[in-house]
Amino acid sequence: KSQSSGPELRTQAREEMKLIEEVEARAEELVKAGQAKEKDGRLDDAIDVYAECAEMWFTSTWGQEAATRKTRLSVNRSRAERLYEEGVRFLDKGDTVGAQIRLREAATYKGYRVAEMAARKIDDLASERERVAELLEREKRLREEGRLDEAFRVIVEIAERFPRSAARLDLRLDISIESVPSNARVFLGSEELGRTPITARLAPQQSGVLLLKKPGFVALHAKFDRVRNRVMQ
Repeated sequence: KSQSSGPELRTQAREEMKLIEEVEARAEELVKAGQAKEKDGRLDDAIDVYAECAEMWFTSTWGQEAATRKTRLSVNRSRAERLYEEGVRFLDKGDTVGAQIRLREAATYKGYRVAEMAARKIDDLASERERVAELLEREKRLREEGRLDEAFRVIVEIAERFPRSAARLDLRLDISIESVPSNARVFLGSEELGRTPITARLAPQQSGVLLLKKPGFVALHAKFDRVRNRVMQ
C-alpha cells in the first residue's frame, strides 16, 4: 500500500505546486498591473486592482504584497478626502481662506480623483475672485459716472452669481423707498429702517418684502424692484 501511495502523493504534490504557481503568477500579474497604474498616476484604479488581488489570494506572497500597497494608498486617499470635505464645509460657511488652505493641501495628493476635484475647486475660486473683482471695478466706475441704476444691477449680478463672495464682502444695495403720502414707517421683518422717503442699504440676500405703515392708512407690503432700484406705491 505504501509503495502504491508514494507515486500518487508525488503526483498530488506536483498538482498542488502547479496550482500554487498559477495562483502566484496570477497574483503577481495583478500586482504588476496595479504598479503600472501607480506609475501612470491612476491611484484610485491601483487601489481597486490591489484590493481584488488581496481579496482573492490573500494567503499568497503577492496577495499580501497587494494588501500592503492597498493599505498605504488608501490611507493617503482618506487624508485627501478628509481635507477636501473640510474645505467644502469651510466654503459652505463662507470661509474661503480656510477652504483654500485645506483644498490646496488635498490637491497635493496627486494621482487621486479627490485631488483633481480639489484642484478644480481652487481654480473655480480663483476665477470667481477675478470675475468679482472685475464686476466691483465696473460698479465703482458706474457710480462715479452717476449711472446708479446700472451700478445697482452689477451688485445684483454679483449676489446672484457669486453669493459666497457677496456675503464675504458684505455687499449692500441702495434701495430707494418712497410713498404717497410720505412719512410712512418702513420695516424689513422686525427691523425698522426709517420713514419715507429713504434710501435703505440692504444686503442682496435679504428678503425683498417691505412693510410700510402710517396711521390712518392700511399697512402695505411692497417688494422692492431689483432692477429699477425703487419702490413706488
